[in-house]
Formats: sequence, structure tokens, C-alpha cells
Amino acid sequence: MKIPSPNGEVCSTKKCFIEESTCWYETYDEDETYICHACFEVRCTYERAPPYGCAKCDAKKSLNWHKNKETGTKDICDWCYAKDVAERNKPENGCVKCGKEESSKWIYNSETKKRDICASCYQKEIAKRNTPPDGCVLCGLKESSGWHINEDTKKTDICYRCHVRRRKETPPNGCAKCGKIDSIRWYSNKVTKAIDVCATCWEKKQNDVLIIPPNGCAKCSNKTSSRWYKNEDTEETDICATCYQKDYAKRNEPPNGCAKCSNKTSSQWNKNEDTKEMDICHTCYQKDLAKKNAPPNGCAKCSNKTSSQWNKNEDTKEMDICNQCYKKDLAKKNEPPNGCAKCSNKTSIQWYKNEDTNEMDICKKCYERDRAKKHEPPNGCAKCSKKTSSRWYKNEDTKEMDICNQCYKKDHAKKHEPPNGCAKCSKKTSPEWHRNEDTKEMDICNSCYEKDLAKKNAPPNGCAKCSKKTSVKWYKNKDTKEMDICNTCYRKEGKEKKRLEAEKQRIEVEEVTRAMENLKN
Repeated sequence: MKIPSPNGEVCSTKKCFIEESTCWYETYDEDETYICHACFEVRCTYERAPPYGCAKCDAKKSLNWHKNKETGTKDICDWCYAKDVAERNKPENGCVKCGKEESSKWIYNSETKKRDICASCYQKEIAKRNTPPDGCVLCGLKESSGWHINEDTKKTDICYRCHVRRRKETPPNGCAKCGKIDSIRWYSNKVTKAIDVCATCWEKKQNDVLIIPPNGCAKCSNKTSSRWYKNEDTEETDICATCYQKDYAKRNEPPNGCAKCSNKTSSQWNKNEDTKEMDICHTCYQKDLAKKNAPPNGCAKCSNKTSSQWNKNEDTKEMDICNQCYKKDLAKKNEPPNGCAKCSNKTSIQWYKNEDTNEMDICKKCYERDRAKKHEPPNGCAKCSKKTSSRWYKNEDTKEMDICNQCYKKDHAKKHEPPNGCAKCSKKTSPEWHRNEDTKEMDICNSCYEKDLAKKNAPPNGCAKCSKKTSVKWYKNKDTKEMDICNTCYRKEGKEKKRLEAEKQRIEVEEVTRAMENLKN
């Protein structure tokens, strides 16, 4: 039975906010009065820790210390002890259900009377056993890798997917500690009992005090990171989270690359359901996930059937908003009242943080310009010597960011040139190659792709101004918000607009010169 603390306050240990515990312990420190049973056990464990740490992994902290058979002292941490137990109980033929030979823990099988069920299969069995009769309360899903407690009904009737989604939903007032609105994931706050702690603050809490290395990351010299990892060369924690993820992905690269697209590099490798190996790149995994979760009626706003990612609809609480519509809504929601701080533009696809004011008031165009200027190589492009570019890319020979946007696109097009040329016009060269919907190969040149797109998007009544049925490209009509302006009318509008602007400037110059002459007279 859990009881509140004698003084009616929460546990006084730093960053512990437990209100009820099985028992409370009085301390005589300056800042503490009563601590909970869990903190007391941890404190006692740390006091009993060996001075040199774990004999196997050099860990300094562990909840329990186990006896070392070689030395006879308690200097084996929980993690190493669990590994030893798993190795000791390892069955000869692996897991009975999945054939896996390695597991963090082996569970007792009542049928064979042996420990031959791996931890993954055991978790699946528990999930099946605990499946609620009506499925998930939020999405109605009948199967899940795990079931979580519903705070409203106090029952385990929320599937793992909805549990993760709830942790991704932004709280109305943002993070309770730093006020941040955007976060990869949201965590439970022990004080407010709500999910309103951002991932950054949670990581800081988990790592107690985030110790930043004085020289930054040993690989990229970055001074900030959500977490720091151990450097195997220097034995210091000076590897940032980004570099660690890159190294981890390189280490686990499959020999033949991705099983679907044959890509050799990826930021993350995922499990292949057919071969049970980690040989699916992150791009293919996201595509498969998007296809799997695609709503039957398409996007609720634009009726698009395909998307790289599906997002939650706030009205229906269903995952039926495509990525493009979601980004548009997010950009409108985060629009600064005075527009962009640099160009005063009111609309943008995405808004970025202003380093001077720490506000999200930099539009995408200005952000990309600043980024391009920041990364401008001193000698310009390594191929064409161009000094300016909208974006700079990595040079595979020198490993420096000195390839301009145009040269990169040319190289990319040459690299992916189909052997037989374009599947429609047999053209051998193109500034860009597109996917063929019939063969699923990149063998459609840019010209043919533009023609097919124009035919596909042709309005039923033709151009809204000249009633023309065909056009190389269709543009948005500002009055009807539909794509029903042909290329010819759009260009005429542009020329007329430029002519009127030039005429306006001419009139203004004449008025100024006339005023100057009048002042002289």
C-alpha cells in the first residue's frame, strides 16, 4: 500500500516528484526532508557500488550489484548479469517459435518444460493475451505489439500505435518546462500528470545534467546535441547524436544494400518482414508505411491517394491528411503576424527560427538563401567555378560542400540515365528522369513527364480565359483557385504585369523630375 509523505510534499530528491510511496525515509541533508523508497534504494545501491565500477563494462551505476564468481566480490552490474543469465539459459536450437538464437532473456515454456521462448515472442504472447475484446478504444485495432493503460477508463485498451501518437500530440500550452511547441515526442509530467514535457527536457532529465564537451563533437564540432555518446577511440562522451546515428547506420549496412532499391547508404536500416534481416533503407520503409496506412478515400482535403506520410485529422481524429496539406496547415498556423523578418513575405511553405530574435519568422526562401551563403565555398563550384548557388552539395572526391545546384542535377541525371533512353521518345539525355508508372523504372525524360502531367491536370472546360483545351503547363487561377490558366495566357499576364510596372515607374520618375524643375524655378 502506498502512502503520502509525512510532511505532505513530494519526494525531495532532485528531479523526483513522487507523491506516494510504500515507505518514506527521513534525511538530514540541507535541501531534503523525506525521500521515497525507490530513491532510498538507489542511494544505498550507489553507496555499495565498487570503486572501479563493473568488472565487465566499467559501469559506475547499477540498481543492484551481483556476485562475481572469479573474484568473489559484488562487482557485476544488472546489465552484464542479465547477459550472463541469458547466455547460460540459451537453448540449443534457439527459440521454439521464431528460431532466434539470441535474446536478452529466455522465458519458461510450459509445454516443453524448458526456457526456449525469446523475449520478443513472449511479449507478443502477452499482447495477444491482454487484447481487449473491442480492440483499441481510439482506433479499433484488434492486434498490437503492446497495450497501454487508458487514463480515463483505467484499463489497458490503447494500442501501441495510438500510445505513440498521443505522445506526438502537441499540448495546448507547449512544454511545461521550456515552452517549446515542436517536439519529436512528448513525455508524462510527474507534477501535472499530463503529457507536456518535450523530448529535449526529458533527455536532460534522464541524463541528470547534460555535460557538453568543451570542444563540442569530436567529429563535426557541433556544440549542441540532445544526447552525447561515448567515443570508442578516446573513451570520452564527445560524440553527438547525429554522428552516432550515422556511424550506427554505417556499421549495420547490409552487404548488398537495400533489398528494394539497392541503395547502399541510409540514415537508418529497418527490418525486412520477408527475410527477417535489417536490409530495408529508411526511404523504402517510409514508403511502405505510407502505403500501408493510406486511407481508403485518400486525403480528406485534396483527395490525394498517395503521400510520403499520413497525418492526423483534428476534426475526425483519423490519419487521413496527406503530408502536403499537413505542411500547408502547419505553415498557416505558425504564420508570424508581421510576415518574414527579412523579406516581409506573409506566406511560406515552412517557417524557420530567427537566430537573432529566437522566433519562427524566417520564410523558406530566405532560409535557403542564408544557408547557401553560409556554405559558399571560397573558390566557388569545383566543376564550373560558379560563386553563387541556391544550394551546395557534397563533393564525393574531396568530401567538401563545393558542388553547385546545377552541376549536381546534371551529374544526378547522367548517373541515372536509362540504358535505352526515354521509354516514350527514346531521348538519351534529360535534365531530370522520372518514374515510369508501368515499369516502375526511372526512364521517363523531363519533357515527356511535363506533357503527361499537363494532360492529366487539364481542366474539363479548358482555359478559363481563352478556352484552350491543351497546354504545356497549367497554372493556378487567382479568382477560382483552380489550375485552369494555360501557359500562353499566364505568360501574357506576366508580360502585361511587367509592362504596367515599368509604366508606373516611368510616371513616378517623370513626376519627380517635374517637381525638381519646379523647385529650381
